Parts: sequence; structure tokens; C-alpha cells
Amino acid sequence: MIRSSSPGARLLGSTAALALAVTGLTIAAASPAAAAPAVVYDSIPEAQPASYPSLGYQAQATWEFGDYVLLDGGNRAVSDVTISLTSWACETGQWNLGDCETTPGSTFSHPVTMNLYEADNSGAEPVVGDLIASVTNDVVAPYRPTPSPEDCAQSAGSKPWWDEDLQTCQNGIAFDVSFDFSGEDAVVGNGVIVTVAYNTQSYGADPEGVNGPWNALNVSLATPSAPTVGTDESTTETIRDTTYQGDTRGLKSSTRLPNYGLVMEITADSVPAVDPLTEVTVYERDVKANETAQTYTEWHEGNPNGTLDNSVVLADGLHLGLGDPSTVIKGTDLATPEGVTANTLTRSQLRTLLERASVEVASGSVTYQVPIFFGDPSDPTFTTLRSTSLTAGSHSFSQADTWATTRAFGDYGVQETAPLGELIDAVFDFAAADGGGVALAGYGVQADSAAVVPSLVWDDTRYTFTQPVIEACVTTTSTEVTNLALGDWDFSQTRTQGINEFTENGLRVETFGEAGTLGQAKAAGYAPIDIALSEVGDIAFDIADGYTGVRPSLQLGFDADGDGTQDALLVGEPWAYGGGDWSTTVNGDWADARFWVTGGTGFGVPAGGGYPSLGTLDEYLLANPEARILEYGYSLGSGVIGEATIESITVGCAETTFGFELETLAPPVTERLAGDDRYETAVAISQAGFESGADTVYIANGVGYADALSAAPAAAQDDAPLLLTPANTLPSVVRAELNRLSPSTIVIVGGTAAVSNSVQNALEGLSFTPSVERVAGADRYATSRAIADYAFDTVAAIYIASGLNFPDALTAGPAAAELGGPIILVRGTSSSLDAATLQALDGLGDNEVTIAGGTAVVSAGIQSQLVAESYLVKRNAGADRYATSIAINEDAFDAETVVYLATGENFADALAGSALAAGQGVPLYVSRTACIPENVYESIVALGTETIVLLGGPAALSTDVADLELCAGVN
Repeated sequence: MIRSSSPGARLLGSTAALALAVTGLTIAAASPAAAAPAVVYDSIPEAQPASYPSLGYQAQATWEFGDYVLLDGGNRAVSDVTISLTSWACETGQWNLGDCETTPGSTFSHPVTMNLYEADNSGAEPVVGDLIASVTNDVVAPYRPTPSPEDCAQSAGSKPWWDEDLQTCQNGIAFDVSFDFSGEDAVVGNGVIVTVAYNTQSYGADPEGVNGPWNALNVSLATPSAPTVGTDESTTETIRDTTYQGDTRGLKSSTRLPNYGLVMEITADSVPAVDPLTEVTVYERDVKANETAQTYTEWHEGNPNGTLDNSVVLADGLHLGLGDPSTVIKGTDLATPEGVTANTLTRSQLRTLLERASVEVASGSVTYQVPIFFGDPSDPTFTTLRSTSLTAGSHSFSQADTWATTRAFGDYGVQETAPLGELIDAVFDFAAADGGGVALAGYGVQADSAAVVPSLVWDDTRYTFTQPVIEACVTTTSTEVTNLALGDWDFSQTRTQGINEFTENGLRVETFGEAGTLGQAKAAGYAPIDIALSEVGDIAFDIADGYTGVRPSLQLGFDADGDGTQDALLVGEPWAYGGGDWSTTVNGDWADARFWVTGGTGFGVPAGGGYPSLGTLDEYLLANPEARILEYGYSLGSGVIGEATIESITVGCAETTFGFELETLAPPVTERLAGDDRYETAVAISQAGFESGADTVYIANGVGYADALSAAPAAAQDDAPLLLTPANTLPSVVRAELNRLSPSTIVIVGGTAAVSNSVQNALEGLSFTPSVERVAGADRYATSRAIADYAFDTVAAIYIASGLNFPDALTAGPAAAELGGPIILVRGTSSSLDAATLQALDGLGDNEVTIAGGTAVVSAGIQSQLVAESYLVKRNAGADRYATSIAINEDAFDAETVVYLATGENFADALAGSALAAGQGVPLYVSRTACIPENVYESIVALGTETIVLLGGPAALSTDVADLELCAGVN
């Protein structure tokens, strides 16, 4: 880019030079740099001149030129470097002759390379070390303007131009160029060597061979006092590759340009972490207990430790310092030439590795450890770079952090501390002076006392320390396998002399035959499962008493490496091969059962009992932490005789039981709750549902149905029965039932026209002195709203039904109670709901409404109005009241062993039954009086119903209904 420039320079060379094109040196790209870049060096003046003193590469036989600078701040991942160049090139002609001509604004393009190097300070002067990063730009450079003889004096050696802005004469024109290093992983130390290289006619990596504007392209120079951020460390020398005035080739320190440096700004980020990291899990088996030539390149306990094996990997991480101090590291291969080459680091690489390293400490105090060899290859120096003590938390590192060297070298003593960047420089400077490089020997952690490290990061890899364990669990799932419901069980491995028989007591397995014919004596069954071995939980294999001969074994399909392929069977017979006590009990000691592998060769568990391996599941898991179980089952055989009944198998915290089913299920049985009239029937229902009394009783009018319909889910909410009464007299049978129930509260549903004050007085005068409350509205609709408000603080569902007839509301009451809500009666034939009903719905605080019945009983207009009011509306409806009853119940219930059945032709006996069904959380269907509609019966059976309770006597539901006679030709 071109930064606004001003003239004013002394030419050090008559022409500019081209950059050295560095080839064959690339740095792998890193992830994007972290946020908040900072300027760490700046020698570009705030008020810039039109041109600077400058170095011409062609004029001074230069291949590459640069400077050694010290950076400010803490960021060390270079993201951008901007330098100033000065152009003396004319579009036509030459700057120092009278033929220089330039069209205003014209430019030329030329490739320029910027290199970042490590600085080797092992000698008296800084020496160029390893190349850190290199970026080449096609630089767009301005031609200098045409000379201005009218304003500027012209001479044989100078044809300046006039800068109108600065009112000065200039020979060159300065401009800035930025080089993007954000993708180069350019991690530097506190000091860095920055150089510029490009080709000219005669010099550079690939000289142009002809004259051109590149011969007049110069590098701008700044005085040592120029930096406003950072320091120009080399105040009397620069870094230069030149043959000018007898110099020899090579990029080295030069004193030919004293008191000058690059005009430059360097911007850097904090060193970014790589995300996502490569994830590696380290198990207990992976950490060796000592350090040998064989274990060094694995995770291991380093020497010297107080004693061996002072660490262990558990579920929560790597436990260190157990009894004695311990170090756990992962070593590198330094025993082979290939390994030494792979693990020999540049200064920049070690900086990057350490700045991207991190460790998580769960408890205790640890140090991060990086052992290295450096210097003379025949007799290298060794030390471990270590962090200061790190306590609980996540820790990453920067070059400013205080670290220590565990061995003395150079000017550093044993355990001497210094900034990490300083130690890195000291190591590399010592290595260079000693004639060698730096090789990484490993990385890891150390603790003097008990500490836990869940994970650490090195070389963009997170090592997570964990060891799965078999946890105890509570068996919450039980599945029965029967002769009619085999599920996924496979018995195909049973042979001709084996039997698997489902019985009421379990699965009977038997093998039989005579000596010499037992090749087919095997009974076996397996079911698929896919769980980690650590998830098997508390295994149980229950065999009934009374077995004979050999018992069947429990078998687990063993996938040792977790790749989805079964490698062997783990076979358990604790009564034969032992638990902790070599149990001889029927079912053995499964808490410490010994298993062995058949068809396998050990899997990390020692041999025993004549088998390739013999051990507990814990031992198999320790040796195979990624193992999975792909099937479970049993086997009796091969070639042995026995008989036993398997009651259950528990694996993976799930129980499998075995049983026998008849192929045809018996129809539901029927029971009847009835009295001589509706009041006695209600009492009979109350006695069946509330044998021990009730704290609350609801009372509603038995002549009309409306108030009692609304009361059903409310009574269920309060676990209360519903009794009926005429408007003006309390029947003696009801009074007797109230005395039996002895409630503390009686709730009258409806106004005095439905249940008079005289009845209320009679209730209040009962000997057990109940509290009598009345919940009522101006009409049946207002009463239904009032009872909903009275009984429900919160709701999970709302049903609405017509108040002009009873069947739909009768069924909806238990459904509403099952889902946790009331039933609201509405004038269903109206095209919309009144304001009071809408207000009541809003007050219930639920936006889901279920309409009981078709559009003939609750209009489409009401449904549309509710949708417009943002309610989620669904309709349970059928072709008639019986089909609607089916729709309501199948929507609210999944499976029920008990259902209630009431006549759909009269409400009297059903009202109290609706409340009881609601209280028990079971459905209520309606039926024809003379027979059961076929679709009603099919719906009841589909729920798995075992008992149908009829409400009312034969006049309400006939004896044919009690005999489950279906209606011929009609539903």
C-alpha cells in the first residue's frame, strides 16, 4: 500500500535494489490469530517526510538488508509488518539526467520479500538464526515525479522535484508496504531480525539481468532514535548480504550503515491456541510405571522418582505424587537418526510449542515439564525447562512467564528462574556456541505431593487422562421376554440336543444325550446390546433353585477395542471359576465374578484356569478401556448335561425376565356399581372409591347434569367423591354416606336453585361439623367457570364441552383430569364464546384447548375464535357420541387396566362415576344401553383393559352389556 509521503532524503545509492527471493522455505499455516493485535515496534514517524535516506540495492551490491529490533509488550505472533520504501525511478529517463519524465500517479509493480529470522546472540554480535517466516508481495511502487527546474536547482547529479505540500525539493518519493504474516505462524521472541530482499539488474536471488525501475527502488532508513515503540538494538550495525566495497557474501552483521535502521511498524497478536485440538485419551494402561528404553516414547513415570509407580490414571484424571514426588512425561524418539531429526527444534518452533501448551489442574500443585538436550551432539547438555507451581485451574504460558532450568548451563544455575523467552534464547545461544542444536526430549507434568491433572496440551494435541470404571447403578428398566414376545433374542445357536422352553417360572434350558453323542448338546440364547464395558453396572444372572447337572453360563459379547467387531465372549460361571470367595451358591458372586475369554488370546488379562485369560470385569476394563459389550445371553454346553430355569439376566442396568404367555388373552371382566336410584348409585360409587373416607366431598344436583359434569375433574383434583342430591331435600342414603366419609369440607356445586339453602343447612348440621362451601355462578356456564377457578391453581390442559347435553362432557371429565385441567361448559351452538368465558380461559394460563365433540355441539365459529385468540386448539370428535367418547379417550390415555362404562342415553348413574374415573386417572366410555358398540369395545381392549366397571343397574346398562355383547350392525 502507499502511505501519504513527503520528500526530503539523501540518496545513499544511485539506484534501488530488488529483494532476494527466498525459495524452498515455508512455514505451516496456523489457525487465525487471536483478537486484540498490538503494535510491538514502530519507527514510522507520525508526520512522515516525502522521502527518507535510503539504501539502493543495485547501487550498493545488496541481496538482502534488515535490522535486529527488540519488541515491546507481550504479543509475539507477528500479524503484520509495514516498512517504508523510497522510489527514485522515472517513468521514462533517469532521475539524475535531464530526461526524467513521469505521468502523475503512474506506478510499476515488483515482487518484494520480507523475512523474519531468529537472532543468535551467542557471540559478540547478533547472528542470523533460523528463518521464522517469509512473505512476498507484488509491490505497487510510485514513479518519482518529473523534475521541477523552476522551483528546484538542478545539477549534474541531482534533478529534484517540488513537493507542493511541504514546499521542499525531493529526489525520491517514499511509500509504505504492508506484509501480512497472520497466516504464517510467525511466533518470535523479544528480539527479531527483519530483512527485505528483492531482485535488481545484477543482484538478488534471481537477478533481472536488465535495467528497469527496480534499479531505483530503495529501502527507506530510520535513525536509531526513531522507534516510538520497541528498541533498535543494533545502533551501530545492520544485517546485510552484500559485496559492496569488498564485503563477502552472507547475511550477517554490518557496520557500513551506522546509525540507521528500517522504517518499520510491527503488529502482533497473542499466540493463538489451535481449536479444535487433536484429542487423545490416555488411560491407566498407557502410563508405564518406570522409564526404560522401551517405555520412554510412551507416557511413563520419569526418573528419578522416590519409588516406582507413584501415579495412577483414574476417572477424574492423572493422579501424581502418590507417596513420593513423581514426574509423568511422554518422551520423544532421540534414539534414532530419524527421531533426532524430527525432534530437533528451531527457536521459533519451541516458542510456539510452549505458548500453545496448557495444563488443567484439578487439585494440588504441579509444574509443566519440558526436557531438552542441546549443544555438542557428541556430548549434549540436558535440562528440563519447568514452569512455576500451578494450582487448581487452567494454565497457559507466555514468554514473559517465570520458568526455571533444572540443570545448570551457561550463566544459569540449578533451578534458576528467568522469563521463559530469556531461557529459550539462552538455550539456543548456548547450543549454537557449543556447536549443536536443541532437541525435544518430551513433555509432561511433575508434582511433589498429591495432585490431579485431568488434561494437558502439547503440539496442538490435548491429552485427556481418564480411566472408565464400572459404576454401580439402580436397575430401572425391566423387559419380559416370552414365547409370544421374543424381541431381539436369537436362539439359533441351540443344537439338536438342547432345549429352550418358556415357562411361567422363567426360561428352562436343558441339554441331553448319552456319552459319545454329546456333540449336539447345547442350549443358548443371545440378545444384541451396544454399551461400553464400563456401563454393564451390577450384573445379575438369576437361576431358580432345583437345577441339575451343569448350570448355564452368562456370556457377554466382547469388543475389546470398541471398533464394533466382536472379538470374543466373556463367559461367567462364578460358582465354578470363582468370585471373591469361589462361591458355590446357586447364582454365584457376580460382584467379583471371574470371566475368561474364549476364542481370544489374553486381551491384557493373565491366563488362568486353563484359559487364555481369567479375571474380573474390572481387570478387563483396565486393560481394554475402550471395550464394548455387543451382546449378552447364556449358554449351556457344549457337550455337557444340565437343566436349569433362568429367571432373569441383568446387564447394563436393565433387567430381562422370562415368562410364558397364552396365545389368546381372556376378555376383560365386568363389574357393576349400582343402587336403586341415581342417589344410591352415587353412594355405591363413593363407597367403591373411598373405602377409608375422604377429606373433601362434592355435592351437586342429581336431577340436572350440568353442575355435576363440571365438578368431575375438580373432585379429582381434590381426591374427593361426588354425591348427588335433589334440590330441596338431602336423601338419607346420602346423609349416611357423608357420615361414613366424615369429610372436613363439603363443596356444593351450583346455586340455591340447584342445591337449596335447606340442603346446605342440613349439611352444616351434620354431627362431624364440616365446613360447607358453595361454588356457583349465574348459570351452568358461570358455575363451570367458577368451579375451574376454585379447584385449579395451575392447569396443564383445558377442555371445553357443550353445556346443552351431557355425553361429551361426561367422557371429557376424566380425560381433563388425567391431563391436569378443568372442563369448561359453553353454549356450543353459538358462533362464538362470550367475554366471560374468554376471560376465564385466559385466567387459567394455558394456551392448549381441547374441544369435546363435533361442530354440531361446539360450533366451528368457536374453534376459529379460539385460534384467532392464539390458542392451540384440537377437536376430539366422532360421528356420534360413542365415537366421540373413543376419540377423547384415545387422545388422553395410552394403556389402562380398568375403564368405566356408562350409558350414553341418560346421565343419572354416570355423573358420580365420571368423578371417580377422573380421580383414579382412568377413562370413562359411553355405551348404548342394550349393547356395546363394536368400536367402543375395540378401543377399550386396545388399551389393555382387564376390568370394565359398569355404572348403574341393568336399566342403565343391560345384562347384555355386562356380558360384553356387541351391537349387531351398528357401532
